Amino acid sequence: MRVAVSGATGFVGRHVLSELARHSVEIVAISRRFSTEGLVDSGVETVQLDIGASPTGAFDRLGRPDVLIHLAWGGLPNYRSLHHYEQELPDQYRFLSGLARDGLPAMVVAGTCFEYGMRSGPLNEGMDTHPDNHTGSQRIRSDDS
Repeated sequence: MRVAVSGATGFVGRHVLSELARHSVEIVAISRRFSTEGLVDSGVETVQLDIGASPTGAFDRLGRPDVLIHLAWGGLPNYRSLHHYEQELPDQYRFLSGLARDGLPAMVVAGTCFEYGMRSGPLNEGMDTHPDNHTGSQRIRSDDS
């Protein structure tokens, strides 16, 4: 099985790569900028790919993986920026729908947990939600950037 991980050099991505390395899978680490620091080992294939640049042929560039674990999202940690709706969301949709059209059989897309609000520390599904940003219930002002 070939598993591609976008956002591979981020906090969550590095942990996902580490867990995948414990299993018999081919791993493709995707990032828009690469440093091998923090990658599991040299057995991880790396692909530099900028989702925002509307890459064509991404499925082939990734070696036609069986699964994509999608953890990439730009513009963080500026959580209140309109960039997330105006630029990032369309870029993400274009990237993921292109992979699906080109034959990607399965994908897992991780969310932000923003339904819990701007909290620090561990979260769990039993907690009350308190969305307080543009992904939840807060009114977006034009000066948020």
